[in-house]
Amino acid sequence: MVYDGKKQEFEVFDTKLEISKERDVYNYYSGYFNDLAKKLTEEYEKKYVEVNTCIEDVHNNGYDQGFEFISQAILKAIDILIEYKIYDISYEVFLEEYYSKYYNWNDIFDSIDNKYLSIIKSTEELDEYRTSRRENRGKWIGGGFGLGGAVQAGALNILSGTAHGVFNLGAKLMSAVIDSSDKRKIFRDPNMLDTLKKAVLINIICIKFALYDALYSRGIIA
Repeated sequence: MVYDGKKQEFEVFDTKLEISKERDVYNYYSGYFNDLAKKLTEEYEKKYVEVNTCIEDVHNNGYDQGFEFISQAILKAIDILIEYKIYDISYEVFLEEYYSKYYNWNDIFDSIDNKYLSIIKSTEELDEYRTSRRENRGKWIGGGFGLGGAVQAGALNILSGTAHGVFNLGAKLMSAVIDSSDKRKIFRDPNMLDTLKKAVLINIICIKFALYDALYSRGIIA
């Protein structure tokens, strides 16, 4: 799909407008990657809906799902470079030297994923605190009145441990219910998928800028 471009001239209201060869090349590949971005974003949305049933699915696989489609577009850019007989810009070199300054899929995905992580992190911290508090809470020691007091104290300790265990279990269950509700809210929020779709779209569109930079660096365009 090599397009060398051509200089074009137009007259608008007796004014001559000129489109340079470089601008013509940019316009050509701009249109190509804009169309490709729309197509791949639609495919991404379809896959997202098919394979993700909860926020945990998005957390575990969401980044790779989006990058899969971005990567397809990057490979198209590499194919174009090869057609221009540019063989020393590999996939990795293209990412590092030309595309990295435009790429922000990781940042956008992380902004979504952090909402989920904040729920998980707070839950773990609370559970650790409750466990530590239960283990280090003061006990009734001895009862103060010989063997009978010791037996009574032992019974109180058992009852106390049981009561606190039940309390902590109930607190954990309540936290789990709240956390589950919060997770569902994140997953069902239509803005989440909309944000991810836009990020995939924009990151694919921006590949045209990286391609243009690569062509410029090799003197294909001035």
